Amino acid sequence: HELLLTWLVLPFGNDYLASLLNFSIIGIMIVVIYKILKEMEVSDFLAWMAGALVMVMPIFLRQFGTGQVDVLMALGVLVAWYYFLRTYKRKDGILLIPQLLNLAIMMGTKYLAVVYILPILVVFFFLVGSWKKTYRWWWLWFLLILGSLGSMWYWRNLVLTGNPLFPASVHLGDWTIFEGYTGLTERIRELSLWHRVTESGEWSSWFAAMVKETGWHLYLVVIAYVLLVVEMLYKLLAGQMKRGEGKIYTLMLFFLPAYWYLYFITPYTASMMEHNVRYAMPWLVLAMIMVVYVVYKLGSSRRAFVMALMGVIWWQFLTLVSVQRSGDQPFLELGYVSQFPWLFGLLFLVLLMIFLFF
Repeated sequence: HELLLTWLVLPFGNDYLASLLNFSIIGIMIVVIYKILKEMEVSDFLAWMAGALVMVMPIFLRQFGTGQVDVLMALGVLVAWYYFLRTYKRKDGILLIPQLLNLAIMMGTKYLAVVYILPILVVFFFLVGSWKKTYRWWWLWFLLILGSLGSMWYWRNLVLTGNPLFPASVHLGDWTIFEGYTGLTERIRELSLWHRVTESGEWSSWFAAMVKETGWHLYLVVIAYVLLVVEMLYKLLAGQMKRGEGKIYTLMLFFLPAYWYLYFITPYTASMMEHNVRYAMPWLVLAMIMVVYVVYKLGSSRRAFVMALMGVIWWQFLTLVSVQRSGDQPFLELGYVSQFPWLFGLLFLVLLMIFLFF
């Protein structure tokens, strides 16, 4: 990410173009979301809708004006997901090298990726049979790529300080593997979201920040996840699971709780709740894919749900472009309708067109 930013500094010798990097990354992210849903045999319209759901979340829009690397890490999780789906379908290991290069970029992006690639590695090792079909010495490629391209900064830290994750300490139980600054690791743990919401009682602050930065999306995820579990259990009990569906369900039911858990327990350095929401980006993007996939699986009864999703997209978009919010103002407020009736009239027009033609 820093290398790409450096290239954008070169034309004018300043950071005028620096913000363009995250524009490009989010653009690529929307394309990858589309490709993932197409691999899951979702229609074109709904596949692009998932990208729109991501785009109208304030936490993603906020990344456009920054040089923060979190959106690149979220893209890495998405690309890994896409490669896994392609590998399931191809039943070979031709995508081993691209997948490892993707993981190497993630590891080199920020320390947090060392934790966030763990769910990916679990699925990666379950696919060893596929990798072996194409690369007999797959493990050698694994060590070579992740141990060189993805670990440059960690090797540098190890050489200079004797600790690849310096300045943090690394412990295994009571055994100290790598020594860091005294007391720093304990302080970092105190900044984990789990510690803050349990020990400090900041549940309400976290929930308010999450709703402010995601809007209606948090509620969509909860509803969709319940529907997904119910549908999967019904198909398993009724013997109606189609070929390939089980792997998709398994990926969703594993990755979404995994990244939700990592978001809560991984130590962070940002003390403000609004800033911490950006660490949930991998979970949020995968959750939007799940929401759209659940709507697609509803079949002939999906029209009302598609209208609801379009309503969320337009409501949040029009709210963003028409209202200047204060720091403590709720993200959605019915009073906006009376303030900007012509803008929100477009919302109902769009919903009517979907009802008539979708």
